[in-house]
Amino acid sequence: MTFPDPPSRPREPSGSDVPISRLRGPTAEFDTGRISRVVTGICLVGLAVLVVSLFAGAAHRNAEITLLQNHGVPVTVTVTGCRGGLSGSGSNAAGYTCTGTFTLHGHRYEESIGGLTSFKASGQTIRAVTDPDDPRLLSTAGAVSRAQASSGAFAAPISLLVFLVFAAGLVIWRAGRTASKDAGLRP
Repeated sequence: MTFPDPPSRPREPSGSDVPISRLRGPTAEFDTGRISRVVTGICLVGLAVLVVSLFAGAAHRNAEITLLQNHGVPVTVTVTGCRGGLSGSGSNAAGYTCTGTFTLHGHRYEESIGGLTSFKASGQTIRAVTDPDDPRLLSTAGAVSRAQASSGAFAAPISLLVFLVFAAGLVIWRAGRTASKDAGLRP
């Protein structure tokens, strides 16, 4: 006696056979053009902030050099300590940050000493120059005599400004081109 084949069960979908269905509610649509414009705008604003800060930093540094050379007063600084700064890889010393004490107009100050290129032992004295109105601005006499306020300090911010103007012009040109293309498509 033969038995009939059992009824076949429907096969359950698996892997790529699974239908993709939409969840309830509206579909999420992205305006990639708008997202692109927002991201581009944020990048341009960030670049503008960087350019302004680099210009301000270069101008400030030139002003400090000029101030110390023209109005700085000599002081003798006694080193109170030095710390080594690490290189980019962190494997060796790249410079030193030293602090020292000095007296100016009857007041004792302890400040960071700018212009040092080598380690100085505690108690060692160094000839330095400071701003009589702001003793926090302190640098070695040698560094002050070698320093020059220069327009070269503005090279990086000027290059970035040129790039910013070019990029902004490109964005404006492209926006105008897209707008005119869209205007031509409207009835």
